[in-house]
Amino acid sequence: MLSTSTMYGTGSTCTAAQSNLSSMTLDAANARCISLGYAGVCGTGSLNYVSACTYEASSGGYYYRGGYRTFTCKECSVSNPCLN
Repeated sequence: MLSTSTMYGTGSTCTAAQSNLSSMTLDAANARCISLGYAGVCGTGSLNYVSACTYEASSGGYYYRGGYRTFTCKECSVSNPCLN
């Protein structure tokens, strides 16, 4: 099992911040798998939150939430599908 570093998603709402975090960590996981010679992430893995959704009033105001993704890498094909 691999994991991304802790990242912080931001957005105009908590939902948007969580969505941003999810996208960022999935992109990072996929890039890591590719750098290791695999086709990419198998499934989506698990998103783990390390902080509550927090409002930051500076810079116009935004919400942020921290977390990381645990994941596995697989070479996927029709005969060897990825299953999480």
